Amino acid sequence: MNHFLVEFSNWIQRSSISGSLRDMAWVMPTVQSIHIAAIGAVIISALMIYLPVLKVNGGAEPVAATVRRVMPWAWRGLGLLVLTGVIEILVAPRRPLQSPAFHIKMIMIVAAFAIAALFQRVTSTDSEFWARSYPRIFIAKMLAIVSLLLFAAIIFAGRLTAYVPYGGR
Repeated sequence: MNHFLVEFSNWIQRSSISGSLRDMAWVMPTVQSIHIAAIGAVIISALMIYLPVLKVNGGAEPVAATVRRVMPWAWRGLGLLVLTGVIEILVAPRRPLQSPAFHIKMIMIVAAFAIAALFQRVTSTDSEFWARSYPRIFIAKMLAIVSLLLFAAIIFAGRLTAYVPYGGR
């Protein structure tokens, strides 16, 4: 385990803010509930964006319109996930910061939201970008599949973080 991460998580654990948050019995269950609701908002947003790309829902609305309508919810959900995740780390820093599953989860989150940002940017400048040619349609479908698989893996890695042994107690 990276010595810096062990020391950093121990420093957070000993901090007054961490101790104060741990002393309030309602903080962790409340934060975890909000975190789970935000996960739901992000996953539903991803499904609403990527399933039409894959022609799973019949494509009643153009992808660009769906992206414009849904992406703000995904970004708000991500904001809540970051906020609640930081609070969870402040309350109990050792398990996530010292867990390889958590590190992998963070990398996958960056990748999934990079794909989402790409979809949002491209469709905001050219609403028919993904529908213009076979290579673009194929790329959009592959990105949608990769993104949906990433979100499933992110959830799995998040749950795995609680069970994978970490560097200390």
